[in-house]
Amino acid sequence: MNNLKYIILVLIYIGLYGCATIPDTNIQKVKGSLKVNEGIVIAEVINNSKIITSRLTDWNELVLWKMDEPDKTKATFSITALKNPSSSFLFAGRLTAGKYRVGLLYSFLTLGDASYSARAFIPPAIGEFDVVAGQVTDLGTLLYHSFQIRSLFQLEMPDYAITRVDNPALIPSIKRTSPNVFDAIELNNINGWNEDDNSEIRNKDYSLMKSSGFTSHIFPIKKSEFVITGKLGAFYYFKNNTVEKINIPTDREISAFAMTQSGDWIIGGEYGLLMKSSFPFKEWKTISLSDSFNHIIDIDSNNKGMTYVLSFDGNKSVSYTHLTLPTIYSV
Repeated sequence: MNNLKYIILVLIYIGLYGCATIPDTNIQKVKGSLKVNEGIVIAEVINNSKIITSRLTDWNELVLWKMDEPDKTKATFSITALKNPSSSFLFAGRLTAGKYRVGLLYSFLTLGDASYSARAFIPPAIGEFDVVAGQVTDLGTLLYHSFQIRSLFQLEMPDYAITRVDNPALIPSIKRTSPNVFDAIELNNINGWNEDDNSEIRNKDYSLMKSSGFTSHIFPIKKSEFVITGKLGAFYYFKNNTVEKINIPTDREISAFAMTQSGDWIIGGEYGLLMKSSFPFKEWKTISLSDSFNHIIDIDSNNKGMTYVLSFDGNKSVSYTHLTLPTIYSV
């Protein structure tokens, strides 16, 4: 109980005064080779809303607590986000072997002489995990869902929910945007969260969040017909004052859409999300592109039956490519 009280005090201090004094374990910022007693922790954070506050759009830092550290003054660590041009932030840190818990999400921004910050405490039900020397611990995706945007004058975040979900694409996503992260480690042994009794609660929270994915993109099809897309695979089809929610098998943000001359639908989004479907749009087939492709920016289908994709590789390269579309047989 004393440890828990100390953790709470430390996290409150961080929330009030920031993370400047906490060691940043971002693998891109820590110099030198991986030490013999270190492992790598990776995670993704999705903010299922437009912004966190009026000045902050995304969570760009994870604060971790080392549960088995005898010296509690040295038990707090930070992982700042890897640089990537997506609304879903990726994290990779190198940490000493031991037992950990994610303490809070943190965001900080300096604009001229003014600075802005926000933090959200992580509930214990999210779980604990072990860092193993020479191995990777994959925490999957942490989902943050706010019920209200915080004003500049509020010290506390308004009501919000946080859960987690497995993300099999996390390692490939990090390898695409930051190819050197795993240079010093073997990917044969991948660890995850420790087992507990809270999976049912987390799964229910995830289902609720996914059913309420934040929408931000509108694509007209023709008069009185359009689609709206957004985060966590959100996709809604509007026609003649009616709306239908289309289930897309992805948690990625859908930010591009086109209808082909034959009436097929193509969607695109972050981390190479590219899929096609035919009426009645129940089955979606992935369109594979080269590893150099990453975030799908735009899709264009002309009246000659040609479809092109504009994509960004996460660094400096933008590509415009003609697609060869797969055939989908609807049942």
